[in-house]
Amino acid sequence: MIKRDFDVLSLLLLIICIGSFTAIFNKPSAYNFIRDLLYFTKPVLLILLGYFLTRLINDWKVVFKALIYLGVGYAVYHILHFVIFTNFNHPHIISHIRGVNGLSNIIEVFSIALIVLGNKYKEYSIFSKKSTKYICLFLLFTSFTLYFSRTMFVGLVLLVLGVLNYLKLNKKGLKYLGLLLLAITILYTYLFTVKIDRKGDGIENFLYKLKIAPSEIFSPKIDLNNHASLWDHWRAYEALRGLQGLNESPVSYVGGKGFGALVDLKFARTHK
Repeated sequence: MIKRDFDVLSLLLLIICIGSFTAIFNKPSAYNFIRDLLYFTKPVLLILLGYFLTRLINDWKVVFKALIYLGVGYAVYHILHFVIFTNFNHPHIISHIRGVNGLSNIIEVFSIALIVLGNKYKEYSIFSKKSTKYICLFLLFTSFTLYFSRTMFVGLVLLVLGVLNYLKLNKKGLKYLGLLLLAITILYTYLFTVKIDRKGDGIENFLYKLKIAPSEIFSPKIDLNNHASLWDHWRAYEALRGLQGLNESPVSYVGGKGFGALVDLKFARTHK
């Protein structure tokens, strides 16, 4: 039983071993190596901690309840922070909201998914009153919306489909996968048939970010002097520079450059 549970950690442990070994040949600074080592070790430690803690708890609903109410607590804090500290007259309101109030919160995503799970399968529900469940969902979805996070949105969709057992490659899974692809197709058909201003405020700015999401990943060749283009395609540019760094030493394609390796972005960060 315990062996089967810990098998899921094998890939994480393998990554840690590869990253530590290949770092020997690239000689990173001690600071950068330790930083990366701690970053990749943290998920393993948290999974192990969660595993041993849950084995001490006889009622699994206690864990579900703790996660859900922790998410609700974060949501209440986020909403209050939004109301108190947001400058609603800011010219770039969405960027301002995210900069002041936070970019995302994965705990809230898990909380929503667990409530959806309990709604689908009553044996997993932690709520005795429907009113409490609806209040929690309202707070969580309000906070979720105020993050304006594409990553949280995609994560929530996949997590909800997963907990509802709709990601298996069976008839039902293929049906919901098809519906998801259809919804994405309709969304992007709409986004590319209407004019959306990059400098637009509010929801228009968020829709612009959704619109450029594919090109943000797959269009890395940009003019570094064009800051708007650089900002819109930053993830693709980082990935491109990372691959170009591997080309300097083709053997790095096998095991990477190890923990502590840095990506040369071809320009220096300036501080004001």
